[in-house]
Amino acid sequence: MNTDFDKLFLENNNIILKRKFPYIPLFLLVATIVLLAIALGMGVENSAKMPTLMIAFILATIGIIKLFITSKSLIYQPTNEKLTKRELFFELSMKELVTNMVEKEDIDYLLSKDRMNDNLPIKVTLHATASKSIIICRAYHFVPYSYEPITEYKIIKK
Repeated sequence: MNTDFDKLFLENNNIILKRKFPYIPLFLLVATIVLLAIALGMGVENSAKMPTLMIAFILATIGIIKLFITSKSLIYQPTNEKLTKRELFFELSMKELVTNMVEKEDIDYLLSKDRMNDNLPIKVTLHATASKSIIICRAYHFVPYSYEPITEYKIIKK
């Protein structure tokens, strides 16, 4: 998960950045070992030996790369829940209203007015747990080629 939160912000709000357990890379590496054992057990004249070794090499390469590039998740420590990211988009005419709703912590209103169209110039990014025990939100305005923040991070704890 790509976040622009700094470590101090996360620590002050009991949020940690945790790596997921690499199940798929480990499975790929075990499959590589099995294929290598099968290939080495084949005779020299067996025509399936070279393709088996090639498949084992490809699986090992993918497994090793994925082992080092595992994704990370934001975890809210008091409830041990994962924070999921959601983006809401609004028309330019709603800029002041959206800014006020973020400042007033009225996230339900923002969710009801979301246009679900990512071509709109006002964006609100929400990071929330499933139980909504913590919500982190921030409003952005699109200026050519990027979104610039128009509010500070707002942290809503319930």
